[in-house]
Amino acid sequence: MQRYWEKFECGANRTRDLPHLIKWWWQRLFRGYDDRDIWNLDKAIIRFIYPRLDFFVTWQCEHGMHYPADDMDPAAWLNALKKMREALKLLSKPKEWTEEEEKTIKEGTELLGKYLRDLYD
Repeated sequence: MQRYWEKFECGANRTRDLPHLIKWWWQRLFRGYDDRDIWNLDKAIIRFIYPRLDFFVTWQCEHGMHYPADDMDPAAWLNALKKMREALKLLSKPKEWTEEEEKTIKEGTELLGKYLRDLYD
């Protein structure tokens, strides 16, 4: 809810933005998302996936793992999961990335695409 009220801190935007805030609130209520999520779909997807993947990695470490069909050993699977989590963590923060971070993002997102159907317990 804080996201909606941040605009009200500046008095100049108060009356101008109120119709949009009401419209977006209504869309979230009935659709589950609003137009702003479509404008930045990549960020919306990352905001949805990252916390769940983060918990999934923790769960896999603590309770045992399901391994993908590639006959990976447990250490390699856990390493792949951590790379996916790190890539999404970097993508969730808007900033300029270093070459090392770009490499981490590329590797993690490729692994995410490769093993997306294996992310279950």
